[in-house]
Formats: sequence, C-alpha cells, structure tokens
Amino acid sequence: MKKNVLYAINFLFVLVISVGVSAGPLMGTLDFHVGG
Repeated sequence: MKKNVLYAINFLFVLVISVGVSAGPLMGTLDFHVGG
C-alpha cells in the first residue's frame, strides 16, 4: 500500500515538473501581457 502511494506521489511530482517546464514560457508571456 505504501509503495503505491509513493509511486503515485512520484508520478504526480514528475507530471507537475514536466507541465511546469513546458508551460513556463507560456505563463511568462501571459504574465508579461497581464502585468503590462
């Protein structure tokens, strides 16, 4: 049971990192436009 929880946490962590890396420039551009 604990192994499954750790695996799920690890998977989510990697998913968040990859999404953040690919969305970083886009969010930066969006922030730039919104910030004026």
